[in-house]
Amino acid sequence: PDISTPICIQIDLNRTLADVRQFLTENIPSLQSNKFEFMEPPSTKINRDSEKRKISDAKLLNSTLAVRRIA
Repeated sequence: PDISTPICIQIDLNRTLADVRQFLTENIPSLQSNKFEFMEPPSTKINRDSEKRKISDAKLLNSTLAVRRIA
């Protein structure tokens, strides 16, 4: 995105990546188009279907996620 400062979000492990996507699109103007994907560093893409899984089920506890715009 247009921001280079990391954003730390503390969420309940029963939330989903779709919840994180909603939070980002509502709070970061440059992401309001919703055309971005989550990546788990160094380069593992998280597909849109996986965003429906709980954070705990997706094994993303204490994870760092990168956001990459897509065309």
